[in-house]
Amino acid sequence: MSSELDLDYGLIKPLSIPKNSKVPDLFSGRSSEEEYDLYFRLKRNNPDLIDWSKNCILLYEDQLHDLDGTSLEAIEKYEILKGWLNVFQVTLEKWVDISQSEQRES
Repeated sequence: MSSELDLDYGLIKPLSIPKNSKVPDLFSGRSSEEEYDLYFRLKRNNPDLIDWSKNCILLYEDQLHDLDGTSLEAIEKYEILKGWLNVFQVTLEKWVDISQSEQRES
């Protein structure tokens, strides 16, 4: 895989995800990590929840702003925003788990 310095992210900023996350392709059921990362412009590391949350907010705001200038149909915009709701739900669930653990410890 090319080094991060060789990649031109343009309008798309990298998103950090866990090392083993990837979606299989429709034909073989598999996708190489390199292929997936290059296509989605991902940087693999394990961010802490605070960094993850901050990046989610920034990326969401950028994408929401960019959606206004696209030629996407309303249903396509809806699907993108529905994806963000999933990201936010999972993130909030992690924060709730942490909060509940801290409450039990105190």
